[in-house]
Amino acid sequence: MSTAMIEQRLSQLWGTPKGIYGWFASVDHKDLGIRYLVTAFIFLLIGGVEALLMRIQLAGANKSFLTPEMYDQIFSMHGITMIFWYAAPILSGFSVYLVPLMIGARDIAYPRLNSFTYWSYLFSGVFLYVGPFLGQAPHAGWFSYCPIPISSIHRPTAWISMRWR
Repeated sequence: MSTAMIEQRLSQLWGTPKGIYGWFASVDHKDLGIRYLVTAFIFLLIGGVEALLMRIQLAGANKSFLTPEMYDQIFSMHGITMIFWYAAPILSGFSVYLVPLMIGARDIAYPRLNSFTYWSYLFSGVFLYVGPFLGQAPHAGWFSYCPIPISSIHRPTAWISMRWR
């Protein structure tokens, strides 16, 4: 094989396809790291809006801005969002972007698996935020891990918690 053929084959293997398909199919660690960071920042903004709603409710005594059920749902969604959809993914975004550059690697190990984890993260967040619009938001607050049912409303939620019976 000539050098030109080898270079062409390598660019096909390692290059990102053009267009919209290329944007969705990219497995480059820099692209995925930026996606993690941008998506985590969006979830940070959503969690900030939830915190603002809770603070408005708590701004004065006997406020009726939110019902108790809505407050529990926003409280749960805020905690879940800030830990699982902001704090952990922001660290993943920095590490996915920076670690290959720091060690001098061409890409991260298992780039397709890395891409799959990003898309799983994104769709899980979308799934979580579709739940409230369907009336299925998490509503147990910090007691979502509690083995004793604390709510008189027994319904499935998008946040699947373990119940020890």
